[in-house]
Amino acid sequence: MLTQFVYTSRPCFAPSSASGGRMLGNIVESARQNNARFSISGVLIVGRDWLAQVLEGERENLNGVIARILADERHTDLRIAGLRFLGKRRFPAWSLGMTTSTLDMLPIDRVAEMSGADFLELARIAPTSTHYMPA
Repeated sequence: MLTQFVYTSRPCFAPSSASGGRMLGNIVESARQNNARFSISGVLIVGRDWLAQVLEGERENLNGVIARILADERHTDLRIAGLRFLGKRRFPAWSLGMTTSTLDMLPIDRVAEMSGADFLELARIAPTSTHYMPA
């Protein structure tokens, strides 16, 4: 059954630093390859000191990804914001879309409902060093 997993966390590295940017790039590239292999789609938002991710796919395929995310030591303070069944994907063409945000806080109560257009709007309203990379 098509399932959506949403979480937030705090990175253990500074995404805006040179080394943090390289680490983030490696994470995104690896996730895109793995997600494509398991038919998982989603988006990652990188804030000043927070991460938020929405992933969607068949529950059996998401289980392994969720286990790896929970065990990943590159982030802390992980909070599951949602785990629910979906009728259709919100990000069908993105193995992992990504945007950065200068917002201090993310409207976490809305993340599970956000669409690709919502994430683009988030990037537009918080444009400092914002980029968008569809998968």
